[in-house]
Amino acid sequence: MTVEKREECHRKVTAFVVKRLHPFSEVEAPTFRDMLFTLNPNYTPPTRDYLKNQLIPSWYEIEKSNIITELSEVSHHI
Repeated sequence: MTVEKREECHRKVTAFVVKRLHPFSEVEAPTFRDMLFTLNPNYTPPTRDYLKNQLIPSWYEIEKSNIITELSEVSHHI
């Protein structure tokens, strides 16, 4: 698996956890890991610690930047 594909998968797992309000431990659940292994045996999902300490903070910064950009493009002020 390429680094790019692994990072894309990590982003999707992060979005799944964050947007659906799943506990971080979900990524270590045997059924979740088994499902991902079935979909792609070459992908190793992140641990909850990696998700908490690396992926979610990165996701947050990207989303924050996107929102700031969108707000700066608004032509009307309330």
